[in-house]
Amino acid sequence: MARASNPFVSNLQHRQLGILSPMNFSRQISGSCGLVKRLSLHHKLEHHQRCVNTLHFNMSGDLLASGSDDLDIVIWDWFKGDRKIAYNSDHINGRFSDSEFLTCGGDGAVFYADLRDDKVKKLFCCCTEQCRMVPLYTICSNPRNIYEFAVGGTDQFARVYDVRKIQENHNAFVEPVKKYCPHNLREGSDARITCLVYSYNGTEADYIRTYKGHRNEACVVMDVNFFGPQSEYIVSASDCGHIFLWDKQTEEVVQFLQGDNIRMDICLEPHPHAPVLATSGFDHNIKLWLPTAEQPTNLDGLESVSFLNIIL
Repeated sequence: MARASNPFVSNLQHRQLGILSPMNFSRQISGSCGLVKRLSLHHKLEHHQRCVNTLHFNMSGDLLASGSDDLDIVIWDWFKGDRKIAYNSDHINGRFSDSEFLTCGGDGAVFYADLRDDKVKKLFCCCTEQCRMVPLYTICSNPRNIYEFAVGGTDQFARVYDVRKIQENHNAFVEPVKKYCPHNLREGSDARITCLVYSYNGTEADYIRTYKGHRNEACVVMDVNFFGPQSEYIVSASDCGHIFLWDKQTEEVVQFLQGDNIRMDICLEPHPHAPVLATSGFDHNIKLWLPTAEQPTNLDGLESVSFLNIIL
């Protein structure tokens, strides 16, 4: 019986022969299912005193920003475990590039900050066409368009804005350049958007697939994200205390994680280039998951956990 081909070995051979460029080799290996199945808890970052509910890597992936209910924002050298910058803020949700932040919060306001400056600038307050303020839960920048970002909050609409079209008067109504809503929620829905993300190329936004096995019934904001350099996987937290990863195309669970004393990690942030996942939540710390397990997971216990999630 012929042995099944190993994609890692095949890619390594292609790299050695010059068929694969270093960049493509890195992308294919980072998105390898074999590495995803070896994800395990590597180390933790300690600073915050309350729930850590926002995380974001910078574009190069060497720094990680964290925000918490204690209102501290911390910039980490995550691999070394060193805290580089820590300061108090008025917001708990944010996204940043190498030196720039966008933050949002329950007051509906969107702020811009630059690490090179001492001041934070208010851009606008998110409102409906009827001038009703929309408290915000989530904000995300388009990885392929530096001017575009999206927000979600206490109604069913994901709103996309262009910073070039935002007036200096931050009290003026700002019209989103795009607005999305699942077709089944457009009329009279009390649904909320607790998390929204762009795929790696900024193209996937509409309702396309459904992923099952986890549970989200508690009154908290659960995170969902893409994982992999080309968004090959979907990752989501669950009320059961596990973190699920699905193959985006097949919708099959390929990994589910639970750390020591994990109490429902609600924030999930994939590394932009490497098979690394940062998570945080009610434990007040930040967990880093790396593909360091000696053997790939056999998904032991998945069936019983998924069954309980269905009936509870």
